[in-house]
Amino acid sequence: MCWGIAIVPPRLHGRRQQADATEKRTTARAVRPRHVVCGLRAGGLSWLVGARCSGASAGAGGRLTTGCRARCLLFLNLLAWLSVAAGCGGGTPAPPSFAEQLAAAAQIANPEARARRYLQLGLKLLSARDEARAQEAFRSAAASAQAVAEPATRCELLALTAKAQLQVNNMTGVRQALDQARAARDSISDSIEQATATATLASALGRLGDRAAALALLDDACGRVRSGGEGESAAAALATLALRYHELSQSAAARDTLAEAVSLARALPSARARGRSLARLAVSYGKLELARDAETLFSEAEQAIESISEPEGRAFGLAELAEALRSAKQPARAAEALSQARRQAEQIKAPDVRRQAEARIEQAARGK
Repeated sequence: MCWGIAIVPPRLHGRRQQADATEKRTTARAVRPRHVVCGLRAGGLSWLVGARCSGASAGAGGRLTTGCRARCLLFLNLLAWLSVAAGCGGGTPAPPSFAEQLAAAAQIANPEARARRYLQLGLKLLSARDEARAQEAFRSAAASAQAVAEPATRCELLALTAKAQLQVNNMTGVRQALDQARAARDSISDSIEQATATATLASALGRLGDRAAALALLDDACGRVRSGGEGESAAAALATLALRYHELSQSAAARDTLAEAVSLARALPSARARGRSLARLAVSYGKLELARDAETLFSEAEQAIESISEPEGRAFGLAELAEALRSAKQPARAAEALSQARRQAEQIKAPDVRRQAEARIEQAARGK
């Protein structure tokens, strides 16, 4: 942020005395002072001076004399140093302290947003080696999570709180949060939602060292998805559970669970949904370091999108493919998919649909 000081130098008097009225008006204009601007950059002493003063001296040719210029520059330089020394000039305001941020978090009305903010602040405090206030933030996160009405979200937040409190060795808080998370999980009726919540809970149990309990939860969740889930959401839930198996060093179970997810994705009747699901599963295979399987699924996803007849479907499908490719650390292929998506969007005749497609493509380009 830059600030400036405007200084008006003394009026320069002309020495020529002529009776001609035209010359007098010219001289009056010539001696009219201009502003001298000194701009200082915040955070540094670099400054820019621009000065122009039409002089009345016959020998000056309308310019400042050497002595006048030197005096102006010396004065401005001195003023700049005095301003910096006095602490004026603004600059970037100091960020709020952690105490102020914690106080602001307490004012958040939505309990889910409040819990997530407390978790974020607790991790920052932990990075700053302020364990006492980090524990305070995590305890506040747990209390806020308990106030969340929706059980799947409550389970997720409590499991995240348990993992966070493990980092400050608050074992009482860890076990209390895990017990509350289990209770929330058991109250979820939808098998897909329960599977997602179970994945987070199992991850927390694994961090705690209770691998047996974590694996039991994952096995139970997989069984529920197989019996009650179907379609794209079931494939996504199985992929999430597969990654938790991998996290617990259960490679065979992870591969088998992902294979089930792929079977569900390949059976989807909608080409766009099939392409989207297969692309996302390709990302999961990449996380398991199964590059060949990941590439196979990306190729199948591209073929599914190419089979879409209408340009709007292809535009949306290519944007979703680009997001998956970006997640898989393939920026060049993601850029190519976005380029194709833009070309497809240009062919959409309905203005509203075209605008929606363009917005979706730009969202994918920003990585959001």
